[in-house]
Amino acid sequence: MTIIQHLEELRKVLTISVGAWVVATIGCFFFRNWLFDFLERPIKHVLGGQHQRLLPNNSPIVTGITDPLTIPLKVSAIAGFAMALPIILWQVWTFVSPGLKPAERKFAWPFIVSAVTLFAAGGAFAYFVMPIGLNFLAGFLGGNATFLPDLNSYLTFFTLLIVIFGATFELP
Repeated sequence: MTIIQHLEELRKVLTISVGAWVVATIGCFFFRNWLFDFLERPIKHVLGGQHQRLLPNNSPIVTGITDPLTIPLKVSAIAGFAMALPIILWQVWTFVSPGLKPAERKFAWPFIVSAVTLFAAGGAFAYFVMPIGLNFLAGFLGGNATFLPDLNSYLTFFTLLIVIFGATFELP
């Protein structure tokens, strides 16, 4: 293949991948309330009881003016990426596989399956240890301040924690 043909193939792969991400993000936006309930569960466990007077529904606060719009879009985009990841990975595979030798292709599938499985296990582990981590972090305040987490910083921290734990689970 010429360089132009490779670039055309890359453009096709990127177009399909971004299209899958956009479609999945739009789909996830319709389920944003369910996504919020799922993502807020760990912090509601931490906030429950200790802030009943301040936070009647045990939810994190929103402080930014545009946060009611940007946070659902952010959550939908992240969830949409996770939903579109099989299509994206398949597109990457179709782009890379013609350049691999048969012996290299044979080893790729077990590697890909184990990497995805271990990353998912790390993300699930992060979800279940999140309340413990939040209790630990909130414990540093003592009685000197009140723990009122902002929803945007919580979601950023939570996403980062899932990525870090997922990547850590892939290490030997």
